[in-house]
Amino acid sequence: MEKSMIRVIHHMARTGGTVICKCLACMQDIVLLSEIHPLGTWQFNPVKQAQQWFQLFSEQELEKYSSQPISFNSSIRLINDKVEQQGKKLVLRDWSHLDFTAVPFLPQPSYRLQLYDSLVQDFDVVRIATTRHPIDQWLSMDRFASIHGRLLLEQYLEDYLRFAQAAKEIGFVRYEDFTRQPDEVLAQITDALQLQYDPDYKSKWMQYSKITGDQKNKWQEIKPRSRPLLEKALLEKFIANKYYWSALKILGYEHYGE
Repeated sequence: MEKSMIRVIHHMARTGGTVICKCLACMQDIVLLSEIHPLGTWQFNPVKQAQQWFQLFSEQELEKYSSQPISFNSSIRLINDKVEQQGKKLVLRDWSHLDFTAVPFLPQPSYRLQLYDSLVQDFDVVRIATTRHPIDQWLSMDRFASIHGRLLLEQYLEDYLRFAQAAKEIGFVRYEDFTRQPDEVLAQITDALQLQYDPDYKSKWMQYSKITGDQKNKWQEIKPRSRPLLEKALLEKFIANKYYWSALKILGYEHYGE
C-alpha cells in the first residue's frame, strides 16, 4: 500500500525557524502546523491546532476525538486527509527542541528526531532542517528565563553538535543565508519538501499569524541581523570547546567574528 507523504521541517529553538515557517506557511495551498511532536501534544495538540487555525473538523468530529483518544500518527493521518481533500499540502514544523535540548520540558534530550521516527512508520516523510550559528543561537536562547541558568554552555554545544550531525544527513539551509537571500533559500526549502514555490509570500508573511513562537512586530523586513559584542570570557569558552569547532565544520560556519 502506498504511503501518504508528510513534509517536515526541523530546527532548534531560537534559530529563526518561526520567520522561515511564516514565509513558508503563507504560500498558496500550504497548511503548516507548528511545533508538533509526539511528546509535546500537551502543549501543541495537532488536532486542536488544525481546528483553531484551519477549521478542518466538524464539532461532531471534535467531540468524537475528545471522547475516544487516538494515537499521534492517527491524528496526523486525519489531518492530512482533510488537507488533501482541500487540494492542499500539510507541513509539520517539528518541535526539535525536545529532542536536542529538552530544557525545561524534559529531563534530557534523546538525540533522536522522534517526530520523524514516529511518522516514518506510516508515512513517506520528506524533510529539511534549518540551522543558525551556535553562538548567535546561544545568545538568543540564554535570554529566556525558563532556560537561563538551567543549561550549561558545554551541554548546549554537545546538543548543538548532535543536531548539526542530523541536519547534515537530512539536508539543511542556514538562517543567515535566508536573511541575505530569502527567495533563493525558500525555493530550496520548497524544492526539498516537494512543494510549489510561491513568490507572493513577500506580501503576506508579516501579517501571517497561524504560527507558534511569533514575537509580534519584531520583524519588519528580512535582512541580516547585527551581532552583539561578545564578552571575551564567553568567547574563550566557545573557542576551547571541541563540539563548537566540529559543528562549525559540519555546517560550514566560520568562527564568530571572522
